[in-house]
Amino acid sequence: MFRLVVVVVCALSTLSMPLPALGALSWLYFADLQGIRAVRTNGTGFTDVLPNGFAAPIELRVDEAGSRVFFVNGAGANNWLSSTSITGGTVQNIHQATSSFINIAYNPTLDRVYGGDPGFDQIVGVNPNGSGATALVTTPNSNGFEVNDATGQVYYTERFSPRIGRVNSNGAGNTTILMTSLITGMIDAWTIDLDIAAGHMYFGGRRSSDLTNRIQRANLDGTGFTDVLSTAGVIKALRLDVPNGKMYWAEGNLIRRANLDGTGLETVFTHSTTIWGLDVTPVPAPAGVSVFLGGLLALHRRRR
Repeated sequence: MFRLVVVVVCALSTLSMPLPALGALSWLYFADLQGIRAVRTNGTGFTDVLPNGFAAPIELRVDEAGSRVFFVNGAGANNWLSSTSITGGTVQNIHQATSSFINIAYNPTLDRVYGGDPGFDQIVGVNPNGSGATALVTTPNSNGFEVNDATGQVYYTERFSPRIGRVNSNGAGNTTILMTSLITGMIDAWTIDLDIAAGHMYFGGRRSSDLTNRIQRANLDGTGFTDVLSTAGVIKALRLDVPNGKMYWAEGNLIRRANLDGTGLETVFTHSTTIWGLDVTPVPAPAGVSVFLGGLLALHRRRR
């Protein structure tokens, strides 16, 4: 037993990256118009992924399988959909906006990146290498949107219209799912995310009747509308951590979270400046850990 412990300690000491503590299962990647940062979901481990000067990111999405971060690069006209490694480094420009991209989504099933170009009234889909760019749907002021990875359908909000729409991955079947004229008390939704397993969409924005900032929920077909919670500040970049039953969002310079039912509201992290984009992702396994632990488990089984 003593020799086995020594082997474990020595092997772990040779790893180039630290082994994450038990329970530290997720990271929050966020953009602040100056760089891309990351912090654990318990508020610790703050790090610069892309420091100031490498990009001017607005929104982002993490591709866990590809170890990439896709982001809107630049806050002005003719900005870009770009990508970088989850550990930072070289920035690759993928596709330039006709007007200006504001939001972004990624579908790992189709390996497609989507950018909302409200100045040109469209959502654009493109491959990560920049090929195959197509206008998915023409819609005024598309703001927040997210992809149903199972079906490829894109759910989107409109910045100056109290409407949530849905369109197929080939641009067909564009339809209205929710509108304030049909739902009493619905907000003007600005940001949206999907809980596919439960058949729910969550969306954040402001309710015009009382100017309160709220997160609301409905079924993916628009039924089952309900209020989830209200907040003091403007809600940006609402993201769901379904496996852990949490939702996260940016609120000024704060990252906040709550349970999916709206309870347990708390502030996770306070940043030095306004946060614009946010995504939540499992911690990438440090190099060599999975191989080493797999071998250790096999050794343990042989010794039993």
